[in-house]
Amino acid sequence: MIVDDESKIRKGLSKFINWESLDCEVIYVASNGEEAINNLKINKPDMILSDIKMPKINGIELAKYIYEKEPSIEVIILTGYADFEYSKKAIQYDIVDFVLKPTTFDNISRAVNKAKNKITHRKAMNNKIVNLQLELEKNNEKMIELILHKIINNIPVDQKSIERYIYPSLLSDSIKFCCLLINIDYKSAKRNIERYYLKNIKLYINEIFNNIPHYIVVENHNDICIFLLHHRNNDVHNLENTVVFCSELIDTVHTILGFQLKIGISLYHNKLEDIHQSYSEAQKALKNTFYFGQEPIYIYCCNEEQSKLIHSINNIEDNIMEILNLINKKDIDATIDTIKSTYNILKNDFINIESARSYSLLLYSYMIEYNDMKKLSKDSIDAINLTFSKLTKAKNIDELMELILEVYKKSLDSTSINYDNYLVNMVNEYITENYNKNISLSTISKSISVNNSYLCRLYKQITNQNITTYITKFRINKAIELLKTTDMKIYKIANAVGIEDATYFSQLFKKYTKHNPTDYRNI
Repeated sequence: MIVDDESKIRKGLSKFINWESLDCEVIYVASNGEEAINNLKINKPDMILSDIKMPKINGIELAKYIYEKEPSIEVIILTGYADFEYSKKAIQYDIVDFVLKPTTFDNISRAVNKAKNKITHRKAMNNKIVNLQLELEKNNEKMIELILHKIINNIPVDQKSIERYIYPSLLSDSIKFCCLLINIDYKSAKRNIERYYLKNIKLYINEIFNNIPHYIVVENHNDICIFLLHHRNNDVHNLENTVVFCSELIDTVHTILGFQLKIGISLYHNKLEDIHQSYSEAQKALKNTFYFGQEPIYIYCCNEEQSKLIHSINNIEDNIMEILNLINKKDIDATIDTIKSTYNILKNDFINIESARSYSLLLYSYMIEYNDMKKLSKDSIDAINLTFSKLTKAKNIDELMELILEVYKKSLDSTSINYDNYLVNMVNEYITENYNKNISLSTISKSISVNNSYLCRLYKQITNQNITTYITKFRINKAIELLKTTDMKIYKIANAVGIEDATYFSQLFKKYTKHNPTDYRNI
């Protein structure tokens, strides 16, 4: 950025100096310090070349502002012989250099190169700090996973290690954790390549659970243990999301690697002594028969009440999907009957009011998503919005049911038959626009304001594939285009389609095309 109150000097500095030869670009020219400050956030320069005497805010005041507010920007001061003593005041603001006017290209070149060296050195130091922080985080993660491995296998751990690593990560007041135990059936895979597949499965775990803090403990070639961390809120909601991600993982591994996974899920805990307990619960879950939907996902139940909760989750989710299908078909009587039968399940299984309220709010949000609110009268919209507040304060299950029926009746005229396809199209559009970024089921559902569980089931129901599989296929097709139309290196193509690990990219590519990327390019 160039800052000078004389138009001839501004023009001369910006037009008649070969900035390209200095590996620089003039991104903005300001007539005084005030204008420069107002444009800093928009243009974000690495360095500023500024006159010292200007109206409103002069060069020294500008240098002071940069020093205090934008210390990553380097400042070069232009000054005349007469005000050189005056310009010395700016030294305290870490000025890179002073260039005397009138000046030459060589003088400016020396000052600019001096600023560039400072910028390069600072960026290198910042990168070093970031890398050290990442390395420290990795080491901390490895230590946490090592300690967890010891705890779940009843190996003694010293108290200092527990206090340093486990308490801050798993045992804070705001966190609850559960244990997932994944059993891998390699079928005909040879023993010496199981480690290779295990590495891939860990990559899939990190990708699918990337928005939930988690630690992976590898027990052996056939078992992986995951500790998922959730904030203290409704266990039903946490369990629902966990099951959705588990289903994605099972489907992804089966589609890409051809292996079957079984997953056992523990209850939620928050105490040190519960870490081993949660692992034991996940082990027992795998041996039990509490089967969640159509996937081999097993949830631990230690008493009749929890067993009822799990079965109720199954039945209620099925009913919710049925309610939405009936709304879509405009079958009013069947919709009302199914809403009533859903609340009968809640009543007959003695589900507590908080869990019942959570499902009511979930059903409420689905029904709102399913309707075009613009077609409703203002009174109907106000009534529906008021219902949300009433749902949060309802005292019993009958009251919840009546409120949901009220929402449905108010929205009857706005039902959109094509809403399901519309949502699928929104997902596909989001993937098309963001495939080169770190995207997942969570980021997509947030972007279109739809619940994870509902979106996952709906997408698979309509397209016969899960969202993760579609993302992978889309990325591979884009990679094929780049292989055929450019000479980009393989690792750059991987990055260009949103896959940071080039080895992982090559494995996926070969899975879908039967060729590695290099061979495919030469076909």
